[in-house]
Amino acid sequence: MEDSTFTKFPNESILLDIELDLEPWELVFKALKISINDRNLQNKIKVRQLKNKSQLIINGFYVQIVIQEFIDEEIDIPIKRWFIKGYAPQLILPAYVDQENNIVYFPGVITSDEFIKLFPNTISDEKEISLSFSRFSGGIDLLFNYVLLLNANHFSRNGFVKGNSLVKYKRNLKIVSVFAITSIGLIFIPKVLNPKLALNISNLKGQNYLIANNLRSLYNETISQMCVISPQFDQNPIENKVYQYSSINKPYILSKTPLKEIKLYKNNNLIWSKTSIKGEFIDGILAWPTEPIQNKNIYKISFRPVGSSIGNYKEIIFSSETKKIKDLDKIINALGNKNKKWINMINKNIKKDPNLSLALLFSKDNPKSQKLKDFKSELIKNINCSNE
Repeated sequence: MEDSTFTKFPNESILLDIELDLEPWELVFKALKISINDRNLQNKIKVRQLKNKSQLIINGFYVQIVIQEFIDEEIDIPIKRWFIKGYAPQLILPAYVDQENNIVYFPGVITSDEFIKLFPNTISDEKEISLSFSRFSGGIDLLFNYVLLLNANHFSRNGFVKGNSLVKYKRNLKIVSVFAITSIGLIFIPKVLNPKLALNISNLKGQNYLIANNLRSLYNETISQMCVISPQFDQNPIENKVYQYSSINKPYILSKTPLKEIKLYKNNNLIWSKTSIKGEFIDGILAWPTEPIQNKNIYKISFRPVGSSIGNYKEIIFSSETKKIKDLDKIINALGNKNKKWINMINKNIKKDPNLSLALLFSKDNPKSQKLKDFKSELIKNINCSNE
């Protein structure tokens, strides 16, 4: 049985830069230009935008752009201009747009003559006509063939003639799923996740730390290990015991291993601690619980996993001396409440500053979107841990 958390995108889909913050029609125009450039047709195909953003002129052809969401099973075609003789479009180009992920797919085109012939009776008082996805074929290349090989003057712009009521054409046009009717290859992307977030999950790895008995004993054996996801550190090459904290002043503390106790020290002074009560444990997902990290100080986190006795813990020492610390609150305020900005910032920093990405992903201030919620769950469940 197919996993319901996955949506299928045709292989011909165009994935634009996820950091672009554009309206759907802007994404369509940019995807069209990319398709032209990818085929080295930039000197043969000229595209002109009109004030009416639902229409383009491509090599002299008036092309109606119809934007749909990927979940739509039919293509809804506005027909107002089709009743103005001499102003009807000559080609209809549907564009499926996933604005969250900046994905555009062109299933094919239909000519004005083909469109009109679908309706043997005249129509009136209709704002739009819905056609099955299966009525369009050939992809973007069919459009390019039309505008390169044919003369625009051979395609009518007369449109419809107003008259009787619209025929119940839906009886004759079977509704077929946008994803079921096509025989082309498909790529699978988690529906609830941004594609690049889904792909970048492999770039985030936790760190396995061995938990040894730190009490004086004849038996100083390693009893267990724990996986810390955040904070992540770059080891200071000068002093092996000091780790250099990466960048932000309020990192999340994320442990894949349930904790019995956690303590924070600043310059060897205890500044915060938490111990689980009997029968419970600390779930390992904590916002930075005390004052923000300050520059030119030495910090230490002490972890004691569930199942460890009082003397079994792991201390991680780190410094912020040589790094400029980012203010997490300022970054959050600048992002506002726009989901896409948060996703872009998380994506942008996964490799170069994972602590920032993780703090944003788990922040209580981020937009309460299903995408971010599900990605957190996927990350905790699937992240790998490497040995120290």
